[in-house]
Amino acid sequence: MEHPLDHSLPDGVISLGADQLASDHPFKPGRVSPRARYKAEDFRVTELAFDDGVVLSEHSSPHTVIVQVVSGTIDVEVGGGTLRFQAGALLHLKAGVDHAVTAVEPARILLIFLH
Repeated sequence: MEHPLDHSLPDGVISLGADQLASDHPFKPGRVSPRARYKAEDFRVTELAFDDGVVLSEHSSPHTVIVQVVSGTIDVEVGGGTLRFQAGALLHLKAGVDHAVTAVEPARILLIFLH
């Protein structure tokens, strides 16, 4: 079976690392830029590239989400407080949980939506 979104990668390989993500999907000035990375029957992976200072206002997902910070630093407002996450950090958000994200510096995150 082939990779569903990137035919240059074998099935099951979502990314070869942070350098590959950065070269495939550069930061866009003043924006957060999404990119679908993988789609399967029971989950999907989306990459978000945040320029410095960009805010993703409060929102929620109808799916449980695992967030992995690949590079940079983000602040996440959730549950009445703000937590700072750096490269390597992981966060589990249950479906329907309101949260907001601010890039403290240019940052790249992977969102794993569980269906």
